[in-house]
Amino acid sequence: MIGVIPSIKVGIISSNQTNYSLSTLFAGLPITGFTLAIINAGVTLNSSSTGIAALTVDGIGVTVLQNKGNINGMGGVGGIGGTTCGSTGGAGSNGSAGGMAISLSNDITIENIQAVRGGGGGGGGGSGAGLSPGLEGYGGGGAGGGAGGTGGSGASGGLPSCTEVSVSGANGANGAAGSGSGGAGGVGAAGGSTGAGGRGGSNGVVGDNGVAGQAAAGTGGAAGNYIKQNGYTAVWSITGTRLGTVGV
Repeated sequence: MIGVIPSIKVGIISSNQTNYSLSTLFAGLPITGFTLAIINAGVTLNSSSTGIAALTVDGIGVTVLQNKGNINGMGGVGGIGGTTCGSTGGAGSNGSAGGMAISLSNDITIENIQAVRGGGGGGGGGSGAGLSPGLEGYGGGGAGGGAGGTGGSGASGGLPSCTEVSVSGANGANGAAGSGSGGAGGVGAAGGSTGAGGRGGSNGVVGDNGVAGQAAAGTGGAAGNYIKQNGYTAVWSITGTRLGTVGV
């Protein structure tokens, strides 16, 4: 018996996109049978927020995603350096987690010929220090942002505002956009037992913790998901480059 061959629909993403949804690619078209979405070579999908995936698989009925390009989650933001005008020091802030590359709203088979990268986590802020309560303060270094489709922002160093002496910590650097390194953390202000901010993570890597001095330092942010499954299933028929973690 000769079976019926289902119709084949192919949608092609041929230009760079931000916060893209497969439902946009097939908008207004009935999706039945075998449906293939292709990201062309040289195309990059990015995210503008750690809470939004670079690509959302929400084209119900799309059965295969073929990625010949790059899908990059956003880098996490670095933690702010600690500050104080007291004698106990101020703790650095934690870095934020990197963002998602792909988020699922239905099952999909993925042929990952090129790369899918979660965002790097932001570094943790360095600790601040204080001397002579209320009179002297020294800021901890701000942490670097994580690398991502949009690099995470580096944080400001601690900015004390004391009666006699106020020395700010150095700012952290932004993470690289696309594929690259996280931003370097800034050094703590000289004059007190301060700590430097941590470096942001490269794509799909945890951010470094800040350095503790007189007080606790901030913790680096978690690596971003290269895929957030949301209870759905992804079958990777071609794995390619995948950086980061899997979110269930």
